[in-house]
Amino acid sequence: MVADSVFSGTTGTASMHSTTHKSLSFGKKKGKALHGGTASNTGTGTHSSSSPAATAKTRRNIKVGRIILVLALLVSAVLLGCGSYFLMDTAESRLAKNRYESIVQRAEANANWVLTQKKQASDALANMFGAANPNANEWPFVYMEGYQEIASNLKLITKGSLSFCPIVIGYGEEQRAFEEYYYNLYDEWGYPNGTGVSAFGKGIYGFGYDVINNKIWPDYRYPVISNYTSHGIPNPDNIMVPFVQSDFGVHPALMLDVQFEANRFVTTQVVMECSETRKTAQNKSMDCGSITDMIWQPTNAEDVVSGPTGLLYSPIYPRNDPFEVSQIFTRRNERDLCTVIVGEFHVS
Repeated sequence: MVADSVFSGTTGTASMHSTTHKSLSFGKKKGKALHGGTASNTGTGTHSSSSPAATAKTRRNIKVGRIILVLALLVSAVLLGCGSYFLMDTAESRLAKNRYESIVQRAEANANWVLTQKKQASDALANMFGAANPNANEWPFVYMEGYQEIASNLKLITKGSLSFCPIVIGYGEEQRAFEEYYYNLYDEWGYPNGTGVSAFGKGIYGFGYDVINNKIWPDYRYPVISNYTSHGIPNPDNIMVPFVQSDFGVHPALMLDVQFEANRFVTTQVVMECSETRKTAQNKSMDCGSITDMIWQPTNAEDVVSGPTGLLYSPIYPRNDPFEVSQIFTRRNERDLCTVIVGEFHVS
């Protein structure tokens, strides 16, 4: 019985082992089945997420993202380019402005220096002319010996010319006597035949259309025989200001009435009015010199080309009659004065 019990126990144990093994085996199979079921379910889920609609949506999102990236890069490039251009343009404009202002300042300083030199030369020659012809009652029938040499030396380092232009009462006996006086001097000085002579003959002339004779002369010079002015400014005092002596000696413009042009006419009047004020005030220190606006002026100077010109007027007062305006001495500021008017524009 014991044996049976032992055997029976052994058998029971084996039976239990067997049962347990089977149970484990079943568990493994069941696990495999479960695992297989899970794999199947997972595979089904993955296949569902990779459907054509999802793929197309993904591709579309990628394409939209790329477009947005490109647009962002383009906008950034445009903004950076505009910013860089603005900064460079501002810097260039500032640089150009500073350079322009620097050039203008230098040009103004240089022009002021040149004008000062010209005025000093003009005033010095005017004083010498007044000393050489000290009595006002002798004017305008006066001249200066050695004028060409003296005026040439007084030009110093400036360009242009120095011209003697006395005030003459025109359109009558004084004009005719004055013309004869200077033509005789030209012959005496050995000037070539025809000096100061125009197509109409001898006499003080102006440039332009001859309204008195209603014609244009071949050399475009008309005889000044009336106080009618081509520029229309009244000349009730019958004033003429003929150019009769030059630092060049023989000059093609000798006998030209500088009043034919409006700016010169006005400047002459300004100088004469100032001189009258000076006489009334008995003030010898009053400076009545003046300058015309810029005009286009041909020139006989070898060192100056035709171009913008200013005429600097310095009045001459005879030494014995210091308050009488006997004549006006003009200093031509040819061409080199354009550093003040075109230099915002052109420097020769």
